[in-house]
Amino acid sequence: MSRRLESSIKKQLYRILYWQLIILMGLALLILILQGIHKGWSTLLGGSSYFIPTSLFMLRLTRYAGARASIRFVMAFFSGEVLKLGLCGILFVGAVRYASINEVYGMIGLIGAIVAFWIGSIISLSQQEAK
Repeated sequence: MSRRLESSIKKQLYRILYWQLIILMGLALLILILQGIHKGWSTLLGGSSYFIPTSLFMLRLTRYAGARASIRFVMAFFSGEVLKLGLCGILFVGAVRYASINEVYGMIGLIGAIVAFWIGSIISLSQQEAK
């Protein structure tokens, strides 16, 4: 794969993370305004428990964007997905247990971050196709 194509893939992954973060922050801000600081903070921490592992997963994938690394890419993808989900669970349980977040709003943040990932992917891909 050419350097230009590798750069394009990395740009797409970073754009997805950007949109996921913007949507998550917007959701947390909306909850903060409507429901107060504790529930807004809970939403942000719940969403962060998915955003942080997803960011690490995406950054790891960018190392294997070349065609010669296709087998390593697939292995990194599957092992990274398992690690991402495990880390997400650990971070969410840690937030509930040690940060005393509101579980319902933490779950709203977690689900919001998952949905934001897909929305960010759609936005990023539609912007790429428009070029």
